[in-house]
Amino acid sequence: MLYFAMASLRRCSINRQHSALDACPLDVFMAQAHKLRTVSDPASLDPLFFKRVFRKVNPDATISLNNRLYEVPPRYVGQKIEVRFDPAAADCLYSYENDYCVAAARPVSFTDNARAKRNRETQQIPPISFESLFSGQQKGG
Repeated sequence: MLYFAMASLRRCSINRQHSALDACPLDVFMAQAHKLRTVSDPASLDPLFFKRVFRKVNPDATISLNNRLYEVPPRYVGQKIEVRFDPAAADCLYSYENDYCVAAARPVSFTDNARAKRNRETQQIPPISFESLFSGQQKGG
């Protein structure tokens, strides 16, 4: 199988002389191969290829992406933020400001949200007394 791949590579245009280069593209590449630099950590290149979208933060500090809700820091409520993510792993989003990652957005856990204790202090509003409302009016005509 490798033999057939190498044979087809020899036949393709990479090995034919190109009029603009006055050489084969493969020869030009190999002549400059010493200029290539390697990266010590290939995973550090991943954020450069993240998909970028803008989302407006809802009043409850959430954003929606692909029909899923994500929590972001509350300081962004009402603002439009840049969100970057890997489309292959959309469970991890990052919010960016001025090309710097400032926070990670995490998916909203509806089970944890349903069990969260809420402060249910409601002010006791006294009932309306129509007698006190009408006592200030004068009886006339």
